Amino acid sequence: MAATTRVGLSDAAESEQQLEQQPDLDPAPNSLFETWLQSMRRLFSPLFFTVVGDTGLLGERLEPGVQGLQLPTDGRPVLFVGNHQLYGFDGPLLVEELLRERGRRLRPMVFPPLLAKESPLAPFPYPLPGTAETFERFGATPVSARSLLGALQRGESVLLFPGGAREVFKRKGEDYALFWGDEPDIVRLAARVNATIVPFSGLGGDESFTMALDSEELLAMPAVGDFFKQRIEALPSLVPGDIFVPPFGYISPARHYFLFGRPIDLRGVDPNDRETCARVYAEVRGAVEGGITRLQLEVRANDPYRELVPRTAWEAMFDAQAPGPAL
Repeated sequence: MAATTRVGLSDAAESEQQLEQQPDLDPAPNSLFETWLQSMRRLFSPLFFTVVGDTGLLGERLEPGVQGLQLPTDGRPVLFVGNHQLYGFDGPLLVEELLRERGRRLRPMVFPPLLAKESPLAPFPYPLPGTAETFERFGATPVSARSLLGALQRGESVLLFPGGAREVFKRKGEDYALFWGDEPDIVRLAARVNATIVPFSGLGGDESFTMALDSEELLAMPAVGDFFKQRIEALPSLVPGDIFVPPFGYISPARHYFLFGRPIDLRGVDPNDRETCARVYAEVRGAVEGGITRLQLEVRANDPYRELVPRTAWEAMFDAQAPGPAL
């Protein structure tokens, strides 16, 4: 369940011009999935931040929004890499925010079953009806090394969650754990086309759904486990342990926070230099994990509207999104 876009404007300035000409790029919901997304957006009330400057509690300060994010303007590709959260609603939120605030279209790289016309888990209603159509409108592409390289070679901006379905369907007690591969293949591939990597971090999704039964517990149940096993046995496995079985539980909506870290320019990085690529890969992962910590300690802890009741009361009273913390 990772992310990217096909409506392909690779140049940010051209995208911003297009956005001015098409203020309705986020259309009204026309499917169950999009209706669900609209509801989740209201409940999650997401806030976005960017790492800028050289001062602050941890050496750099945070700025609200994404206007301060330094992106290439010469047509070079950009690869956004970050952690996936439970059920994967972070992808659409990120795509919409970059489009809305920067006019930057992202191509989501997604787990192939999400683009199937019929759910592989049918009649179990996951993914929700309309999911494939919505992802197609965003320009989503089935994730693979070939599709990722192709998008970057075209100078596109790509959204990728290396943990994929394994992070979307975490087990109990795995909040915000990263399940990335050990090899720096992402960096090596991006270095082939002189891409810029933007590490980002997300917070709030893993608290927004309280699990009664996780994927492994469901598979271990009589009858229910057999049902799921029959439907997932032919599905691809892209990350070890990525069982395409959604946990069972209830919604407990928490506010979502996103942090974009400092871009990492791969010009001059030799894709055949495994040691250097491994160092960059560790840097990207460290930036993502560090960003999660900063969101927890610096942002959410200081947000007066982090709890659902005061936040929704404020938003109902003023008909606007509740403000975030004063950083």
